[in-house]
Amino acid sequence: KIKDPEVFNGDRSKTRSFLNQLFLLFTARPHDFSNDYTKVTTALSFMEGDNINYWKDPTIQRAEEEVQPGVPRGFDPWVVFKRNFPNTFAPVDEIDDSMVQLTTIQLQDYTSVDEFNARFIDLALKGNIRDPIAQLALYRQALPEYLLRKISMSYPAPITIADW
Repeated sequence: KIKDPEVFNGDRSKTRSFLNQLFLLFTARPHDFSNDYTKVTTALSFMEGDNINYWKDPTIQRAEEEVQPGVPRGFDPWVVFKRNFPNTFAPVDEIDDSMVQLTTIQLQDYTSVDEFNARFIDLALKGNIRDPIAQLALYRQALPEYLLRKISMSYPAPITIADW
């Protein structure tokens, strides 16, 4: 059984986690969330608090507005909602902060390669670096010289982060 998402109170550092939790819920119960209306209303129902109500209440009021007598406008499709929501609640400098961290991250600062890789990929995604070549260039900068030499001598030569 999938658990319900935590109530989102407008904390910008939890925006991505909230959307991920909704994705898991919708994916685990596709018959319950088969249309945009149920997805958007469910997301809104898991939002509470002063920091979120300034956005949530007008969103609901706009959906209630009649486009013609007796016909409410309704909510935006889920894809539009999902795109607009993080635009409002993403951490203010998430991309810049992630980029700075990517230029200073070092493998030796982590207890395992898996932990390092997970953190690196998280920062790359938050930094909006989707190009594998750019990711690999930053990844190589984070590795110690002895490891770069060892890996560069392997055959076939690694071309992705997963290969490294």
